[in-house]
Amino acid sequence: MDEVTGSPVAPENASSSIAKKIQAIDKSSVHQICSGQVVLDLATAVKELIENSLDANSTSIEIRLKEYGSCSIEVIDNGDGIDPQDYEAIALKHYTSKIRQFNDLLEVSSYGFRGEALSSLCALSGKISISTATAAQNSLGNRLEFLPSGEIKCTTPVAREKGTSVQIEDLFRHVPVRYKEFHKNIKREYSKLLSVVQAYALISVGVRFNLSNQVGKGARNLVITTNGKPSLKENITSLFGHQQSNQVQEIEKDLGELKISGFVSKPAVGCCRGSGERQFFFINKRPVDMPKLAKQINECYRQVVPHQYPFLIINILLSTDTCDVNVTPNKRKILLHNENSILDSIKQYFEEEVCNPHLQSHTLRMINKPPEESNVYQEEDNSSRKKKISIQKTSSKDENDFMDLPLKSETNTEDKSELVQHKRPISLKQTISHWSQLSDTEVEKTSTVDIEVKNEKVASLLSSSEEAHDSCSSQTSQEFSSELDDQKDAKKRQLDSPILAGQSLCSHKKQK
Repeated sequence: MDEVTGSPVAPENASSSIAKKIQAIDKSSVHQICSGQVVLDLATAVKELIENSLDANSTSIEIRLKEYGSCSIEVIDNGDGIDPQDYEAIALKHYTSKIRQFNDLLEVSSYGFRGEALSSLCALSGKISISTATAAQNSLGNRLEFLPSGEIKCTTPVAREKGTSVQIEDLFRHVPVRYKEFHKNIKREYSKLLSVVQAYALISVGVRFNLSNQVGKGARNLVITTNGKPSLKENITSLFGHQQSNQVQEIEKDLGELKISGFVSKPAVGCCRGSGERQFFFINKRPVDMPKLAKQINECYRQVVPHQYPFLIINILLSTDTCDVNVTPNKRKILLHNENSILDSIKQYFEEEVCNPHLQSHTLRMINKPPEESNVYQEEDNSSRKKKISIQKTSSKDENDFMDLPLKSETNTEDKSELVQHKRPISLKQTISHWSQLSDTEVEKTSTVDIEVKNEKVASLLSSSEEAHDSCSSQTSQEFSSELDDQKDAKKRQLDSPILAGQSLCSHKKQK
């Protein structure tokens, strides 16, 4: 502070900075600065390559990662390929074949249109190469290697089928801070990548997707795959399994200024999820972020299934002049004309037709239906020879699918073991009708035979037991009588002999 004037005094080294003039940044620095805004992370880098493949009319896209993408990324497609005349401009900044002027954005229908993807990847990667061939080249293509500026470093002829392969090594190599963070949080970056690839694999019907990862020198693990089926439901099955596809219902509605289509979870217990990680939003088949719409749909489901989030795939078809996709470089945020009106109409549709418990019968019961009909099984008890009927609950079936089991009156007693081993299901109606056809004499005859057989067995058992008892009692009585006779003879011999009698008398006195 100047003591006389009271004005602040500038530092000594500030005069040089103030004296600097405003100058243009060199082109290489501008290129690196802007490229960092286009490719934000691993998911964005792969997303740009997928969009290029889809714009080239590819029906098969393969994504190969090494070390979760930290070492190398390769995207292979069977699209139209790159014409040799476009080699020089393919990786230059703002060179594109999609638009010619700004007004073309009102009618753009392709995924990419800015001409920044390959140029930004060249500036941020340690090495990038492209192998491509067109149908006219007859399986003889070229391999192009690029400088960080986007210019071609060298061209080498290669043999390959129609399509394009882009290989990137050391992503974010020329951005030191981002490069360290990228390797530090590679698992989190890989998780975001999977979600992005799933979105494109879902909406791209008729396109086969494969994503694999290789760790170290191990085998390549297949993580995501679709079969290129022509329906969205089959893509859901390929990515998330049959259980998830069975828990969703199709939605399709014309709301005037827009049309919506897709699949959502049934508003029932067991069909929704505990988090909202499987919610995909599309505008004209372009994956976008729509947090406001997601909040409204989740609120509709909470009224029917509390604390649950639906599995959601919704594609909103709008006129291209009612939405602006040129908001951010990654094109995930889109501005909509009459956004509130669009959101309100979609919310009303979900409240009245999708999440309405009065229209959805499956909201009032569990998904698994209870048993509806009973089947009868006939068993034979060897001990009592009585028919036992056991009822087993099973799913509903046609009566013609059952076979009659031979009843007791129709079989011989020798085949009873086969009845126990081979139990055949019969219907209750067939059993009743069969017994009603039997005459009274047949029933009485059957019961009489059973009683006679039982009486004969009981009589034989009783007679055999009585004979055994008589023989046993006679034997024991004879043995007892013989023992008594032996004792009497011994005592008599002692009394007759005087010597033996004296000895017995002396021993008797000593004991006293």
